[in-house]
Amino acid sequence: MDLHDEALRWLEEAEEDLRAAAGVMEAGFYNWTCFIAQQAAEKAVKSLYVNRGEDVMRVHSVTALIRGDPRRELAGWPALSGYIEEAQELDQHYIPARYPNSVPFGRPHEFYNRRKAERCLACAQAIVSACRTILSPT
Repeated sequence: MDLHDEALRWLEEAEEDLRAAAGVMEAGFYNWTCFIAQQAAEKAVKSLYVNRGEDVMRVHSVTALIRGDPRRELAGWPALSGYIEEAQELDQHYIPARYPNSVPFGRPHEFYNRRKAERCLACAQAIVSACRTILSPT
């Protein structure tokens, strides 16, 4: 499989994650919506790195993947710099949406609501769409 085909495989899985996030949102699992949205954006940006032949599998911050990080040898994606705010929103849910010890009391799902889930889904959709445009120019 060539790099572009592998990159498309990553991007298509990101798009599938978006569909899953929408489904769990409709079922009322708002914390999972936010986590899956973060995963979709992460996979979409990683698809661009895959297309360049770069290994970033151990990086889980959408913000770092977009901005780049010389300490991690990440070149970044300047074409996505307009999505930093969306990436920052999504990165906030990578751990707290799932683990009880990431919230001060109660359980993670008690800190989430539909509005937050809708915001995360919109952020992820914007990033995935931008990655699709970069990876598959017309």
